[in-house]
Amino acid sequence: MTIFNWLALFSIPTLIASLWAHLIRRIKHSDEQTRALQRGVQALLRERLIHSYRKFFKLGFVDYNDRLNVENMYQQYHSLGENGVMDDMHHRFMNLPIGSEQEVEEEA
Repeated sequence: MTIFNWLALFSIPTLIASLWAHLIRRIKHSDEQTRALQRGVQALLRERLIHSYRKFFKLGFVDYNDRLNVENMYQQYHSLGENGVMDDMHHRFMNLPIGSEQEVEEEA
């Protein structure tokens, strides 16, 4: 066998295996980063939703535009999964009456 045959027999498969291993490591690392970003976004959304829920529960009503914004946040939060904690709060939030600060001032 010539040197070229030995190189073809061992070097090329080793090179291909090395490239595959490198690609697999990069994909795994990318998946880990993506999952970390998803968890971070979910944590930020959860914090913002809880803040909004507390604000509107204290007021006793919610403005129509605020309701749409909170509903949009909740839908994005919900799509990230693992969200049983917020389901009850969101259900209670959706039962709040729609109103405005002007209506409250007029009633007073």
